[in-house]
Amino acid sequence: AMATSTRRNSRPAAAALAAGAATLGAQQATSFVQLPPGRRAPVDGAFPATGSVEPAKTASGGVAGNSVLPVVVAALASGMSWRQQAGRSRRSRCVARAIDEDAGMTTMITVPEGGVPEEMKVRVPRTVYEGSEEITSTKGHRPSGQSTNPNQTYFWKMSQDKRTIDVIVPVDDGVESKDVIYRLGEDPVDLNRGPPLELGYRYKDDEDRWQERLLIDGNILNGINREESFWTMDEMAGVKIILLTLTRPSMLRYRHDPVLRRKTQEERIEPQTWDALLIEERIKPEITKKVFFDLSLSGKPGKRVEFGLYGDLLPKTVDNFIGLCKGEYTDDNGEVKRAAYCYKGTSFASIM
Repeated sequence: AMATSTRRNSRPAAAALAAGAATLGAQQATSFVQLPPGRRAPVDGAFPATGSVEPAKTASGGVAGNSVLPVVVAALASGMSWRQQAGRSRRSRCVARAIDEDAGMTTMITVPEGGVPEEMKVRVPRTVYEGSEEITSTKGHRPSGQSTNPNQTYFWKMSQDKRTIDVIVPVDDGVESKDVIYRLGEDPVDLNRGPPLELGYRYKDDEDRWQERLLIDGNILNGINREESFWTMDEMAGVKIILLTLTRPSMLRYRHDPVLRRKTQEERIEPQTWDALLIEERIKPEITKKVFFDLSLSGKPGKRVEFGLYGDLLPKTVDNFIGLCKGEYTDDNGEVKRAAYCYKGTSFASIM
């Protein structure tokens, strides 16, 4: 028995279809399919031989929402009662045309009008990157440090997910939230640097006048998201603290998967180097050697430009640069040799 889907089907018609299918199934093993609109069933009622089953099709990409015939066909193929299959179809609000692959049936699910219900959507976890490197683990070493000024005690550490820099500032027990001072200055011209930061509290002196005590006072080393940075009052190991959270800059984007037809949300954190909290607390290397350029502008004598070189940090780079400036270098055996290249006599367009 083969039929096309209609807008309205009665329960007796579905029962008759199920009974006819059971009778025919006892005579010969055959797959049941739904003919497309406009196609007629065989006159003699016989099905084609196995291996030449007509594929299921629909006009307008789906099956009528109130049709019972596809549900009965799927129920017969899966061994479920048509009532159970109809109930599953109503719950999912998606129309399944066939289920059993072994019986020659195919499966197709059409998305209902208005989209898939929220309770049926698959939640895809967000992927987090730092630059182009994916953060796959929340374990491992994270940058940390503390203040070098004994009058300004604080400790800082990058969070395990690398999204924030957490700063712990111990304060006196009498400090309340209303006394906390938190100021972020204007963003610098260099977008890679952070704004000036002042964090501390106010108190009354012996003459009953308000004074300020700043525990952090300097320029943040790297850029931050000031709108999502905040502080809270907390207690750690019996000591009252100010917990400052500096949120690192990040952006969200979507990666589209054309195969699975879904989009994955990605968060990309801006790559930064945190070897200190403030610029003033970074290690300041000593200048070991100096070189200079005597410039001429359009043939006229200009001024001298001096360069300070940090030989303790980058000894080989410093030796190479000195060789390019002087036109000679000293090899590993201590012999002075002429350099293949030299800055002397070269031209350039600008100095940055």
